[in-house]
Order: sequence, then C-alpha cells, then structure tokens
Amino acid sequence: MAYELIETIEVGAGGAASIEWASIPQDGVDLLLVASLRSGRAAILDDAQLKFNNVGSGDPYEWIELRGDGSSAVSNINDGNWFRFGGINGATSTTDTFSSHKLHISNYTSTSIKACSYDVVSENNNGTAYQYLTALSANVTAAITSIQLDESSVFQEHSTVSLYKIY
Repeated sequence: MAYELIETIEVGAGGAASIEWASIPQDGVDLLLVASLRSGRAAILDDAQLKFNNVGSGDPYEWIELRGDGSSAVSNINDGNWFRFGGINGATSTTDTFSSHKLHISNYTSTSIKACSYDVVSENNNGTAYQYLTALSANVTAAITSIQLDESSVFQEHSTVSLYKIY
C-alpha cells in the first residue's frame, strides 16, 4: 500500500467557509482525507458538511456514529443530503487547539456506492473532549472527482486538510 499526496490546503488569515478538491486524479484505489480543524463558531464542537461530486439531494449519505466523551457513549444512525463531518473544535474550546480527523474512502473510482470510515478526536484541555467513530455509505455511483467541505461558520486560520490517494 502506497500513499501519494494529492494536495494540502491550509486556511489563511480571515478563515475560509469551504475547502474543495475539484479535479481528483482517477488513478488510485482509495482516498484518505486527513484534517486538523478549528471552527469560528462559538461552541465547543461544530460540524461541517461534506459532499462528493456535489451530490446533495435525495439523502444519499447514510451513517452510523459512535461518539464518546470519556464517561459516556452514544450511537446515532443518520441520513441526509450531506455527511455531517462532526467533532470540529469550536471557538470556545481551548485556545489554539484543533481537532484531528481521518476519512477513508474505499474504491473511489468505482461505479458502486462508496463505503467510508471516519474517525475524529477533538481537543479541549479545559473540559470534555470527544471521539467519533463513524461508518458512512454514500450513494454516489460515479467515480469521486470532487470533494466539498463546507463550514457553517468558517474554518479558522491554520486549519489544514490533506488529501491522499492510496494505491
């Protein structure tokens, strides 16, 4: 298994409302998105919206999520027009801390429904931190050529996202 960096995007001064890869090469087997994120929203945790190929109607994303905080755990089953890319450190979490994310997309060039795994750990030195483990099914039957990640507030400066293809 070999990893090849497609692109790293670092958010500059003033933040960014979205991060996008518009022309993903089609010569890999899987994709790996690795992120270090912080939101500008006044909350400990925030969510972003993730879409493949800008597909976002008819509830094409279904996921089951396990979320824990060190003392309890909950599970949820969800579906929607976008995948809830959750667990992002918000503006009221510990200053200058960023959540860590990893999204693995299997067989991204296939014409089958995409299976993905997602895990995230938030950081909050002054309170509760969270961990999410998620299995995602994306009813996107074309090869994935673009990924959009949209924040309801803004991704803060120094948020960084890297996209890798795996052979």
